[in-house]
Amino acid sequence: MPSAFHDSRKEDRHRHIPHDDGGKRRGSEQQQGQAADEEDIPLLVVRPAEILELQRQHRHIANQQEAEQQHEKEQEKPKEEKTNRVRLNDKRKMTFKEKKEFEELEALIAKLEQEKADIEAALCSGTLSVDELTEKSKRLPELNDLIDEKTMRWLELSEIEG
Repeated sequence: MPSAFHDSRKEDRHRHIPHDDGGKRRGSEQQQGQAADEEDIPLLVVRPAEILELQRQHRHIANQQEAEQQHEKEQEKPKEEKTNRVRLNDKRKMTFKEKKEFEELEALIAKLEQEKADIEAALCSGTLSVDELTEKSKRLPELNDLIDEKTMRWLELSEIEG
């Protein structure tokens, strides 16, 4: 099977290449020196699987470097861009849909807070059965999360309105 790589040492054995040693080596010394020089020449044998692995490693390193460069560029971006986008909300008016949502949120938040107060009162009363106590104890954190979520959205909309 012919190799894609050329072994230049085979040709060097058949062709006499004079060494520039100032004529110091003679005869068998010259042959021994030539043999020693041939042993110093590294033979590069690379299999196709190794080439594929090297290519994969090269691509991986290139991707890492590209990701690092992109991360550096993102860090270099001025922080003002984000604040400018937020300030755009100051310049625009609420849409009809946002106005409707804003009004609905006010009513919904009031309703959720009333439900939360009722549950807290029931939990403090001591008259609940174990099943009711468990059910209301599970509902209380859900209500807190809902109230927080709806309040944040209400604040966003109120900033647009104001």
